[in-house]
Amino acid sequence: MKVTSIIVVLGLIWICLIPLPVSSEHMLSLTYISPRPSSHHVSAGTTIAIRQGTHILADSLQPDTFAVHGSVSGQSNGQTLLADDQKTVIFKPGKPFIPGEIVSVQVENHLRTEQGKQISGTSFRFTISTNPIPDRTILGKPWWSEQLPNDPQPTGLLRSYITSPESFGIPDIAITHPAQGTAEGYILLSNIRFSLSPPPIQSTPRYLLILDNTGELVYHKALPRDQFIGDFKKQIVNEKELLSYHVGEFTTVGGTFGMFYVMDETYSIIDTWQAGNGYLADVHDIQLLDNGNALLMIYNLQTTDLSAYGGRSDAQVVDLIVQELDPSKNVIFEWRASDHIPYTDTYAELTNQIVDYIHGNAVEVDVDNNVLLSSRNLCEVTKIDRNTGEVMWRLWGKQNQFTFTNDDGFCIQHDIRRLPNGNITLFDNQNARAVEYQIDEANKTVTRVWEYRDPTINPLVMGNAQRLSNGNTMIGWGSGGTITEVTPDAEIAMQWLLNGEYTYRAFRFTWKGFPTTTPSLTLQEGNDALTLYFSWNGATEITSYHIYGGSKSHQMLLLGTQKKQGFETISTFTELPDDVCYFRIMPIDKDGNNTRYSNTAYRDSNYCNRYSWVNLYIPLVAQK
Repeated sequence: MKVTSIIVVLGLIWICLIPLPVSSEHMLSLTYISPRPSSHHVSAGTTIAIRQGTHILADSLQPDTFAVHGSVSGQSNGQTLLADDQKTVIFKPGKPFIPGEIVSVQVENHLRTEQGKQISGTSFRFTISTNPIPDRTILGKPWWSEQLPNDPQPTGLLRSYITSPESFGIPDIAITHPAQGTAEGYILLSNIRFSLSPPPIQSTPRYLLILDNTGELVYHKALPRDQFIGDFKKQIVNEKELLSYHVGEFTTVGGTFGMFYVMDETYSIIDTWQAGNGYLADVHDIQLLDNGNALLMIYNLQTTDLSAYGGRSDAQVVDLIVQELDPSKNVIFEWRASDHIPYTDTYAELTNQIVDYIHGNAVEVDVDNNVLLSSRNLCEVTKIDRNTGEVMWRLWGKQNQFTFTNDDGFCIQHDIRRLPNGNITLFDNQNARAVEYQIDEANKTVTRVWEYRDPTINPLVMGNAQRLSNGNTMIGWGSGGTITEVTPDAEIAMQWLLNGEYTYRAFRFTWKGFPTTTPSLTLQEGNDALTLYFSWNGATEITSYHIYGGSKSHQMLLLGTQKKQGFETISTFTELPDDVCYFRIMPIDKDGNNTRYSNTAYRDSNYCNRYSWVNLYIPLVAQK
């Protein structure tokens, strides 16, 4: 009996240890599924992502959590992983899907939260685009060929810097209103010059530029001449100041295929961002987030039958995709416009061969962590739920849900931004203005609280409006070729003309640069005088330079100190001993500290040439 009792007790314990099935009504539901169930035009290189919204227990991921089957490719083997946010579970197929096939996904009830709650599985389907994974091919005639004014001719150079030969093509700037009452900081821009025939960008030099209020150069970086350089700006990630910019090839779809680069305060590239799921990043915008993620956009060309709308059966429709990637470059959020926005909502002509029906140009994380999207060809700002991917509201355009109390709306706009006071700013291309709106999202009303117009400028494409720390607004007029900073009272605090060139956006930011490059020193001798030219590209904290010279390259004395004059400082000596043949400079920072020596420059004189063998020989003997 005792043995039987023990067996019974053990049996009861074993039964108690068996996990009871969880009723589906007590399971947590998924809030986000990507690709969106029943969606079309999905990239053949897509990953599959699901999210419930809370942290997932890593041990609950199993090899068979996902069962993925392509109607042509068959069973898909791949990797299941937990993204950096610890909330998104991703299936990465071992190989791309087949264009045009239907993919079926079964998600099992394996996943559990860190609190032990079970997450309900699901099943869904989506259709792969008939197009292959996009490449970097430039596709013929530029999209803007019917829109831009005549190709402007540059009128000159900003400056000619002896210490920086690569700066010869920096565009001329005409200061039409000198800086007075501006906010703190430097001007950041990149220069553009459009062409009206292929190749779409002329082979004129391209630069990232940081300039002071006088137009004087602070930093420049030369980039490929045949590519579009856009969206050069400062971003702050976890209190660290960074610079980001885009380099890409223009295509007929109105965007670029390229890459975003991130530099630190030394101007070293510390990260790059490219779109995931087989796509290529577009030029228009990237937002670097404090959690290490990045939010960017993609232009995706899809062959689409638009005959039901009076269009072509083989139309090429430019879809827009918004992605959020984590630091490991996993796509944890993807939103495709064609899943939510009907083609008929566009102001683009549906009868064209190429229909750029969305043309997103700015993406912004809202104060409630959802996403704001500006779409030029919808004349609309769209708010997107970052958790579910659903559209929350649509502002202006054909499906406007708001009442404008004192404004007639906007169109072909750029650069939607949320302000700390809850208002939004945007650059309204159609009305040649920067505008600020107060938005009541609950009652769906919009009130214009500020604007600045200039009817003399024609900003057909590009542009931005940046609210500054002192309440001023920096306006980049895009193809209007002008940069203006205005006060809250609409008084001009500064204005420049980019004679013959444009900039995609223009910003003002405070910035401290500490380059790791060697300061540059060049010397020229003539007319009984020796002139030294020296600079340190991007060094913002330098106030003066110590000048050293000597008869030997390893033995130099301080000849004098020169106050920094601008990007390039010049010092002239009329009385120097003949045996002073070698020179170098030491930049001194604002606290009086030495930084790093420049290169050593050699004086090409009869005396120095005559005795140069001695100067070379003595150090060698000393080394022995």
